[in-house]
Amino acid sequence: MPVYSSDAPTALQQAHPQTTLPLRSHFNHLLQEAQLRPTISRINVLQVFMAHPLRKMNIHDVYRILASAGVITSMATIQRTLSQLALGGVLARSGSMKRGDGSSLFWMQQVP
Repeated sequence: MPVYSSDAPTALQQAHPQTTLPLRSHFNHLLQEAQLRPTISRINVLQVFMAHPLRKMNIHDVYRILASAGVITSMATIQRTLSQLALGGVLARSGSMKRGDGSSLFWMQQVP
C-alpha cells in the first residue's frame, strides 16, 4: 500500500500533469479545515475536482477520470470519500446518496 508523501506525485498527477498546478499544501489546508486526514483517496478525488473546478460530477464520473489516470480504487471508496468531503464542507452535494445509484452530484464548494 502506498504511503502518503508530500513530495511523491500521485498516479493522477503522473497521467495528467495539469493537475499538479494546485499545490499539495492547498489540499492539506482544505482537508485540515474539514478536519480530515490527507489520505491518498482524498487527495486523488480532490485532484479530480481541482482539475475540473466548475464541473459537477457524480461517483461514476470521478471513477472514470481516476481509472483513465491509472488510479485503482473502488466505487465504495469513492462514494465514502465524496461523502466525507461533502460533510466536511470541501465539496457541495445535490441529491441523495441513500439510493446508491450514483445520481448525487458533487462540485467544489469554493472554486480555487
